[in-house]
Amino acid sequence: MNNTRKMKTRGCAFHLAAAIIFLSGCDRFMTDADTYDYSIEQQMNCFCSQGGQWVRLHVKADTIADATNISNGNHLTSEQWQPYRTIHGLFDEITKWDTSMYHVDVTIDSTFGYPSFLSIYQRTVVHGDTIPFATDGGFNNTTRNYVTFNR
Repeated sequence: MNNTRKMKTRGCAFHLAAAIIFLSGCDRFMTDADTYDYSIEQQMNCFCSQGGQWVRLHVKADTIADATNISNGNHLTSEQWQPYRTIHGLFDEITKWDTSMYHVDVTIDSTFGYPSFLSIYQRTVVHGDTIPFATDGGFNNTTRNYVTFNR
């Protein structure tokens, strides 16, 4: 069975296979000057302190400079915004996981070409007569409302 799935959106092609993720054609978005200074809203669903909360990230020079909880307006400390990712950080997350051990599901924003949804969770692996179980709960990351500061 062929487990390869290809998604193509706005010039970016993602090939998700059992053992490899290959990114091609994405360098236009990833090298544009307007991808370094922007704001996005992001939600992490994970076993972490900020799990499930929508946060507005302000990114300067491709680094998170500030984060605000959207529901209450409180600013997060740098420790609290650790689970969140810049756009480049989302692309890094896509490529770092071994797809023979983890499911990696990606949806690309059709307007700007960034990962608007990223889901990573451990595959169940059976070894001999053992009962399969996952030791990593994984995470989902949803990103929306990209606004560049350079236009």
